[in-house]
Amino acid sequence: MGEDVLDETWLRRIIDDSFLQDIQKKPNCPMGESGEYHTFVYDGPLFSKRIDLKHRELIRHETTRKLEFKSYRLIDRVHNPLEI
Repeated sequence: MGEDVLDETWLRRIIDDSFLQDIQKKPNCPMGESGEYHTFVYDGPLFSKRIDLKHRELIRHETTRKLEFKSYRLIDRVHNPLEI
């Protein structure tokens, strides 16, 4: 995540309506097309398991920040037939 546009409060945010409203107030591409941020999908209707991320560490570089996850576990999902 480029700190020149987004600060550390944006790390690990869920992309939902609130995120979309807030990101549009920033001077960057709201889709992160210029590398302002990256995403990771940890759950979804087509997944048989969700990824439960554990033990995160904030990594600071000169101009960027990232969360590095040290461990995870897979959790079975209960599928709702209406999800797909």
